[in-house]
This record gives sequence, C-alpha cells and structure tokens, in this order.
Amino acid sequence: MAKLKKKTPSQELLEEIEAFLKRTGMLASTFGHAVANDGKLVQRLRTTGRRTTLDTAVAIRTYMRDWKPTPRKLIRDDDDADADLSMAS
Repeated sequence: MAKLKKKTPSQELLEEIEAFLKRTGMLASTFGHAVANDGKLVQRLRTTGRRTTLDTAVAIRTYMRDWKPTPRKLIRDDDDADADLSMAS
C-alpha cells in the first residue's frame, strides 16, 4: 500500500488561492496586488513552491474570506453617449 504524501502548508494555501481565483474570475496578479502589493505572488507560489510568511498567509486568507464582488460599471447605450457629446460643444 502506497503512502499518501501529505501536502505542505504552502501547497494547501495555493490550492485555496486557486479555488478562489476560479470562483471569482480574478486574475492572479490582481489578487497578489490586493493582498500583498505583489503582482507576482501567486506566480511564485505556483512555479517555485515558495513559502510565504505567516503574516502573508493570514492576509491572504482574510482577503479571501472578506472579499465581496463590486458592481461592474454600466455600459451606456449610444443615445446617452451622443447626448453627452452634444453638450460638450
């Protein structure tokens, strides 16, 4: 019987991040900037298995727990855009 290899805390954290990114549609770089002002945070975790500090791990999990989507800006229809242009003259 083969032994199951236990995941490292970094691997578990990365799996949580990947699930969050998939669920929200957020880009990895956007996530990294929002959490740690580091757009390459997720990339480094993915490619090197790099560890994070405990403080960063807490910040990541707190961000994912507290994140709420923001409404997207509405796209105006052409009539509204034309009205705005005529007023600018």
